[in-house]
Order: sequence, then C-alpha cells, then structure tokens
Amino acid sequence: MINIEKKKHLNFCAKELYKFVADVESYSNFLPWCKSSIIKRNDDSYFIAKLEMEYLLFSGSFDSKVTLFPEENKIHSLGIKGPFNFLETTWIFDEYDHGALVSINLEMDLKNKTLEKLLSSKIEMMIDKAIEYFEKNANSLTYR
Repeated sequence: MINIEKKKHLNFCAKELYKFVADVESYSNFLPWCKSSIIKRNDDSYFIAKLEMEYLLFSGSFDSKVTLFPEENKIHSLGIKGPFNFLETTWIFDEYDHGALVSINLEMDLKNKTLEKLLSSKIEMMIDKAIEYFEKNANSLTYR
C-alpha cells in the first residue's frame, strides 16, 4: 500500500486552484503522463472520470468517482475500476498566507505488487510534478 500526504503553499486563491484541479477533463492537456481524461457520467453530487495514464512501464486506464465540495474547496476521488485494489485521493485548498495551502492525500493499493514497488519510489516525485504542472498552467490562465 502506498500512502502519501503532501502540502504546498501556492500564490493563488484557494477557490481558483480548486476550480482548476476540479477540471479533470483538462488534465491530458498538461499532465505529461495523462494521455486522456474524460467525464463518463455526471450526476448531481459526483461524476465518473476516466483517465488513461502512461508512466514508465505502466500504461492503462482507470475510472474514479469524483465528488466535489466547493464550499470546502475539497475534491475527493475514489477509484472504482482499474489496476488497483484500492485508490483514494483527497485534495484540500485552504486560504493561507496570501495564497493557498494545497494538501493532497493519496492511498493506493495496486493489484500488481511489482508495479506498486516501482511506483512507491516515484509517487512522491509524481505528486510534486503534478503540483508543479498545475501551478505552471494556473499561471498561464490568470487564475489569480
């Protein structure tokens, strides 16, 4: 099982960062390991997203149930189909020190333990890169 918790201060409004990260369909435009990102189904309180990923030796897709909590600036994602026994991600964006404190918690238990071992040494770097890509792209979209 992989369990990572990261926090980073960014010079953006928490609400705007929340909106940017909640836009799952745009992920394939700037995350290099995300080959496609689509919304398969949209309900009132959640949506089902399908991400196709390619990183190192891993390529495949997975579906997640994504629940948005706009009043809390929180995004919760639970894996429902894919190469895992369990996948859960939570993003929280808090106003903090003239910007936002971004908190990410990821828990993942992959079916393929060899891949899990490989990813466990890279996952923290991948999360750092994802935050960097979100920050870089938010800069270009004037989300300030």
